[in-house]
Amino acid sequence: MGGVETLVSVGRVVKPHGIRGAFTVAPLIERTDRIIKALKVFVRTGESAGMWMDVEWGRVQGESIVLKLKGIDDRNQAEEYRKADIQLPEIDDDVLPEGTYIASSLIGFHAVSEDGKTIGTVVDILNMPAQDVFVVKSEKGEILIPAVKAFIVHVDVEAKRIIISWIEGLW
Repeated sequence: MGGVETLVSVGRVVKPHGIRGAFTVAPLIERTDRIIKALKVFVRTGESAGMWMDVEWGRVQGESIVLKLKGIDDRNQAEEYRKADIQLPEIDDDVLPEGTYIASSLIGFHAVSEDGKTIGTVVDILNMPAQDVFVVKSEKGEILIPAVKAFIVHVDVEAKRIIISWIEGLW
């Protein structure tokens, strides 16, 4: 990371979490997956210039995030970051590479099969370790569809529609 970037605060450290250097972060954005999936975050404490730090791991816990950064290995070290801002580069949806989408922007899209049959509506997106999973609400209940090319044929942003390659047994 480097160069001239606009950083935005995406979370604030609330308190240490456990004894191994993790801390609880109050997210300041809806898309908490950005924080959890980041490889590096910019940490700004008080009026300091701040620094980039490697993310060891992160997870959602209730309405908060538990975040572990490399080099912070005990509760006392984590305490020093209380009230620190966690920042990431600003992302503009319009400058994402072709075929890449901010997952939360797809909630509300209609899922349809390749032959045009309505499957349902995307109501949530689960951030799983291997890939995101669309939660589609249909007449038959919720269907979980992995957000991978094998299932997602096309995303039509203007029509708010996702075309799914339907595989028997997906229901």
